Formats: sequence, C-alpha cells, structure tokens
Amino acid sequence: LIALARYQGLETPIVTTAAAAALTPTTAAGGGDVTYGGASPVTARGVCWGPSPGPETTGPHTTDGTGTGAFTSAITGLSPESRTYVRAYAVNASGVRYGNEITLDTPQPTAASGGPLLLLMDP
Repeated sequence: LIALARYQGLETPIVTTAAAAALTPTTAAGGGDVTYGGASPVTARGVCWGPSPGPETTGPHTTDGTGTGAFTSAITGLSPESRTYVRAYAVNASGVRYGNEITLDTPQPTAASGGPLLLLMDP
C-alpha cells in the first residue's frame, strides 16, 4: 500500500526592520517593510521594542496596518540615556515573523527636549 501526500507548508511573512530616525530622549521614528506576505494575508504589522534583545509583541509594540509594503511606526515611552532593542514584525494565519534587530541609544534630555534646565545665577 502506497500513499502520496502533498504538504502545503504554512508560511509566515518576511519582514525587515528599518533604521530609526528622529531619535529623542523618549521617542523615535521606526518602521519596516513586509516584502512577502506568506501563505495568507498579513493581518498586522508594526514594531516591538524593549530593554533586552529579542523584543516580542507581548511587550510594547505598535500596530501599523496590514498587508505587504513599507510602513512607519512611532516608538514612544523610551527612557533617556538608555539602549532599546527594536524589531519589526508581521502576522498572518501561520504566525508572527520578526525582522532583524536594531538598537537605539537614546540621548540625554536637554532644555530643548523638555529635560531639566540648569540655571546658574550670579550671587
């Protein structure tokens, strides 16, 4: 007895993480590009971030639309003078796929960014 089975593998999307821009002590502009949707439509995409390598969508993340193509994200709630790890993600019926990881090193707050202001007074 011989059986023939054809396996249609379920595929997750392919996504890359874009370089961050407009970095402030507590925010950054980020995003990614879903270059392949996988075996089913992309139902969510965005970026996730955290203080340790390998951030996932169970932590802070954005949701920036559906489908394939490039997208932008507003990364918020960062801590000044700290390192943050960021990855783009895309979701379809097969699961979540993460893009490459980038790091953000947030700057020190300044008076222009709403940080502390040091006033020197002449006695």
